[in-house]
Order: sequence, then structure tokens, then C-alpha cells
Amino acid sequence: MKWEKIISSALENNEDLDLIIEKAAEVAPEEVALLLRDFKEKIPDIATKLDTYPKAVSLLCLHYLAITGELFDEFPLDQQRDILKTSVNASLKASSISSYLGEKALEARYLGIAAASLYKLRKFVEAEELYATALKKYRALARQNPKTYAPDVARTLNNFGILYWNIQEFHKAEKAFREALKEYESLAEKDSNIYTPDLAMTLNNLGNIYDYTQKFHQAEEAYTEALEIYRNLAKENPRAYTSHVAMTLNNIGNLHKNLQKFHQAEEAYTEALEIYRNLAEENPEASMPYIAAILKNLGNIYDRTQRFSEAEKAYNEALEKYGILE
Repeated sequence: MKWEKIISSALENNEDLDLIIEKAAEVAPEEVALLLRDFKEKIPDIATKLDTYPKAVSLLCLHYLAITGELFDEFPLDQQRDILKTSVNASLKASSISSYLGEKALEARYLGIAAASLYKLRKFVEAEELYATALKKYRALARQNPKTYAPDVARTLNNFGILYWNIQEFHKAEKAFREALKEYESLAEKDSNIYTPDLAMTLNNLGNIYDYTQKFHQAEEAYTEALEIYRNLAKENPRAYTSHVAMTLNNIGNLHKNLQKFHQAEEAYTEALEIYRNLAEENPEASMPYIAAILKNLGNIYDRTQRFSEAEKAYNEALEKYGILE
């Protein structure tokens, strides 16, 4: 049915929920059109009686419940766990319906959403299994249509890397990030405007792994390349990318501190601190934790280089910031 295809296609392309409903209602049979127009009010009822509604309507309902889990941090803390559990259940049901409708990309997408929610619930084994299934499906789709599905392969590999990093399986994390990097390098060659930020993000992730596993030369190379990309992006769009410049400088500072290159570490931290102080003028709440952390890092550098009065000043300001945050 045309209205079912409208829903499936729109969900795959991440269209706005209201727009999906409006488009589908225009060509749906009258009974379905009425249901779609009252859709948001009917979500609780649809969710408990999925089999009594058309498959595409059930999918739309489950999609709404699934993506709520991606926005879980917008909910009060005491509700977040239940939101994520709902997201897992809805995502798995949505994946099953997508499979029934022959929508392979949507099937993989909902498996990925379920995996992300399980990851946030710290159910790492279950998350790993679903990410693996989603990756297998995206790889198969990318072989047929690389332009459309290679980004999904890269994103899922990056998610794998983050998962493995958090369960301290660093070899697997490095392998996943390196594969993701290869995918993003290929994508960025074809469309740098879209995929260059993802390339920088993955380089930063790799840098963190290399630093933690004491592959310091590789870490410095990855961070330096990420910093260069973010500096260029920040020239074009400072609001979006200036904070990423500061974050990468802080990573470089940490690396140099580990290598006891205290002068280079101080330079990186000082520049990062200046950027975050400037950002704090517009949004102090977002920048305050980073300012406090970098002041603490600078205090460590001053202490190690026997500049005790400067260390005391940095530590005191860091304590003041942490006190405000608390």
C-alpha cells in the first residue's frame, strides 16, 4: 500500500514524525487517515494492542517509543531507566515488523537503537550481540548500495568501538575504530562537508585508545590530525566546532603530560582553557566542568615543574568551580 511505503521510507530517512503522519494520512484509507490524525493520543493504546492495528501504524508507534530512548537524558533521572527499557522492547518489536514488511534497512536501524539503549543500561553483552547483527545487515546493504549504507556501517563500527572501550577490551575497540576510520576516510573523500566531522571524531576516539594502551606516537598522530580538522571546521562554523578544538587540545595535553613533556602539555591546556573561558561567556553551565578539569590538569603541570604558587592558584580556582557545580 502506498501509505505504508510512505511511512517506511520516511522512517528510514529520519523524517519528522508529524510530517510522516501528514504525508501518510493524505493517501491512506479514511479509517487509517482518522487514526493517523489522532496518532499521538492513541500511542498508549496502540502499544498495548499492536496486532489489532495495521503493521505500518504499529511500526510508527514503536518508532516513537524507540527513539524516546535516544532522548532519555531529557527525562528526569528517576524515569530514565524505564524509558530505556521501553526503548529496547519497542525497538526489537519495530525491527521484527520491519523484517515482516521487507524493510531491511529499518530492521537494522531498530536493532542499532535497541543496542544503544542496552549499552546505556550497561547490558553490554546483549548490546554487543545486537550491534553485531545490525552491522552484518548494514554490510550486506552496503554491498548493494554503498552510497546509502556505508555511513551506517561506519556509525555502527564506531558504536562498537565505544562499547569495547567501556568494557576495557581495547584490542577490539582499536580494531572497530580503525575500521570506522577507513569507512569515514572513504566517505569524506566523496563528501567532505558531511563526513569530515565524523572522521575527526573517530580520530579522537582512536587517539584515546592509543594513549590508554601506551601507543603514544600513534596517539599523537591521531590527535594532531583530529585537531587540524576541527580547527578548519571551526573557522567555517565556530559555534559548532570550537568546543571540539578545545576538547582535542585537552586530549593532547593529557598525552604530553603522560610523556612528561610538561611544556607542550601546558601549552595545550592553556589554549584549551582560554577557549572554554570564552565559551563560558555565552554558556557558563556547559563550559564549567571543562574549565574545572583543565585547571586541575594545569595545577598538576605547575606542581610537577615546581611552580607551586601557580599550582595553588589553579587548584583553588578548580575547587571553586567544582563547588559551584556540586
